[in-house]
Amino acid sequence: MDQQELLSQITPTNMLGRYRILRRLGRGGMGEVWLCEDQRLDRQVAVKTLPAQNQQDHTFIQRFEREAKAAAALNHPHILPVHDYGKQPLANERIITYIVMPYIQGGSLSERIAFYTRQRRLMPYQEALNFLSQAASAIDYAHKQRLIHRDIKPDNMLLRDENWLLLADFGIARMLTGTESLTTAGNGIGTPEFMAPEQARGQAHITSDNYSLAVVAYLLFTGRLPFQGESAIAISIQHLIEEPPPPRQFNPSLSPATEQLLLQSLAKDPAERPALASDFVTQLERSLHDAAYQPTALPTIRDLPALAFQESVPLLQQEQSEDEQHPRHLRLSRRQLLATSAITATAVAGGALGTWGIMQRPSSPARIQLPAQPNSSARPRSTGKDKPVLVLTGHSKAAYSLVWSQDANYLVSAGSDNQVLFWNLSRLRQQPDRPSLTPLYDHQLRCNQPYNAATLFMASSPDRTRLAIANLQITDTDTQITLCTPDFNNITPIPLRVRDTASDYGPDIDGMAWVDDQHLVFAHMKSAPDSKGSSFYQLYLINTQQTLYQLLDTTQPYDPDVQTFTSVLSSFRTGSLAVIHKQSIVVGQINTSGQPAWHKHSTIDLSQFARDKDHSAINMVDWSADGRYLVVLVPFSSATNTQQLLYIPWQEVNPVQYQLKVPDYATDRVIAMFSHIACNPADLSPGVAAGTTNGDIYLWDFREHSSFASKLDNGGITGAVTSLAWSPDGHWLAAGFEDSNTSILVWKIS
Repeated sequence: MDQQELLSQITPTNMLGRYRILRRLGRGGMGEVWLCEDQRLDRQVAVKTLPAQNQQDHTFIQRFEREAKAAAALNHPHILPVHDYGKQPLANERIITYIVMPYIQGGSLSERIAFYTRQRRLMPYQEALNFLSQAASAIDYAHKQRLIHRDIKPDNMLLRDENWLLLADFGIARMLTGTESLTTAGNGIGTPEFMAPEQARGQAHITSDNYSLAVVAYLLFTGRLPFQGESAIAISIQHLIEEPPPPRQFNPSLSPATEQLLLQSLAKDPAERPALASDFVTQLERSLHDAAYQPTALPTIRDLPALAFQESVPLLQQEQSEDEQHPRHLRLSRRQLLATSAITATAVAGGALGTWGIMQRPSSPARIQLPAQPNSSARPRSTGKDKPVLVLTGHSKAAYSLVWSQDANYLVSAGSDNQVLFWNLSRLRQQPDRPSLTPLYDHQLRCNQPYNAATLFMASSPDRTRLAIANLQITDTDTQITLCTPDFNNITPIPLRVRDTASDYGPDIDGMAWVDDQHLVFAHMKSAPDSKGSSFYQLYLINTQQTLYQLLDTTQPYDPDVQTFTSVLSSFRTGSLAVIHKQSIVVGQINTSGQPAWHKHSTIDLSQFARDKDHSAINMVDWSADGRYLVVLVPFSSATNTQQLLYIPWQEVNPVQYQLKVPDYATDRVIAMFSHIACNPADLSPGVAAGTTNGDIYLWDFREHSSFASKLDNGGITGAVTSLAWSPDGHWLAAGFEDSNTSILVWKIS
């Protein structure tokens, strides 16, 4: 009877205690994970169900409750907490046990590794070290609580967000030790690819977890596991008797010190490995940052005997009276005997039949090896008219904001992976190839997790000497704007506290622009002071000395024309500011001398393009180079199967809304909507660029009812355009894409 059949017996409504099952999230050898609703606390949780057991197996039930309580007692920022646990009877004298945990939606380290594998590159070293350091901290903490995890692997390292790792499944392997479910090879013991040799023999040690963490590190820094095979038994035998291949065999850029640290942590003898996982990662980080670093001897369990402990003997062993005559440290459970016997028998059979090529020594040419890592390259597949000059890859999620330097030699990108990357385009144009595993970007700034990852964005000061990065969260109620030079030097965080009450939205910033070289304006959404659940915006000005001014509060009656903001945009030529809300664009100026104040000039009503009063009439807006026009992208119309692109002379009393002709879509192709627009900041043609949700990019001249001048070649990318930016001189265009490589393409526009 499989798990699905067992769950169908729980109740007619598929309940586990007070938890209502919504859907299955995943399954593995040690159970299944379900998305459930906690009906008492009205929240979604993840519930792990263990393999069903006999209701009369009191040994298992006692062990389950003991290990669940021990796991629930762990309190560490990088350990997934246990909310609850329970058991539920099934038919046929069976029982199912479960553990309740927070529902983590950020995926796992395994999925992050798979992302980089698809791109045929390794995870950036600093990102890998960040995750290893958090896991090591959690492992050391658990060991000091006298608990061994037994199944350290990327699948059990969940990502709360782009930066924060949570180690999951403490106690699960221990709960299943000796149960009938272990008759299936590998169940309940651990995961063969990451399992220490002594675990394969049925005896876990605190450095067994450290060994598994070293396997994870080996994978992150070489792109492959130290041991690979066609079966769990084959891999376990390699862990038992073979030396791991030198890591530099697969990644020559690693230093000898890094290799030495990895190999020490993969020692066969538990007493030769580092006693503290954090010591291992700390020295690993130094070796990766300093090629000349000589590691000191990592303290082992002999040096730190206070850390040595032996887990309490499982209840199953305590009840085996035939073993009572033997000293406790010599007893072996039935599972241990079976595991060791199976490995020994397989090794003997393999030697006799000569069929185990994977058991050959490391020097054998038959050893499985991954192909060499390719060079990093910004070369496009082909060159020519309307084709990209550079293809930049480095973000793990799409770039939503791009900023050029004044001379167009540099580009800065911000992605929803919370990374801000600095690209030396001048050097990449001359030398597009980099050595294997070397990133194409020159500098990296890793940000705190924003309240909404998709809205991490930037703005450059008019003189292009400073960069403002918004939506960098500090706490649940506070945020900050970070000022820095484009190469990430002279970083100045500006903490903001614009949330009034716990019911306010936040702490996100919606729309930001420079008014001049010393002042930034931004909008912040807040909850309405009524019970209708409405939202309003406040307009703030902040100077580089961190003085904050409130310019406009849309909950006040003195400006009924503005009800909600969705973005703010400044024109450096006219000094005007465009404030966008659902049905209109309000244009005004901010006086920054003395007490700053907002002065409205005109309102452009675009309500005719809204589907109804509750929907926006504007998708995106930008200024023309001379500041005379606002270029507006209005929503998709199901009546015409297209969108409208307007340019409006905003200074006129009754401005005419000119149209740029959008391309006709073929009837046999999925209709693509425009996702981003950008105006050329120089008085050059073409003057407007627009990208679509399927990766097309079109260019227009500024003429009434002008057809698009050209369509750029994107090299076959079909992912949505997530950002567009022209260089200040108007000769270069960059675009971010939501494709499998999260590419940024750069074109030379003549």
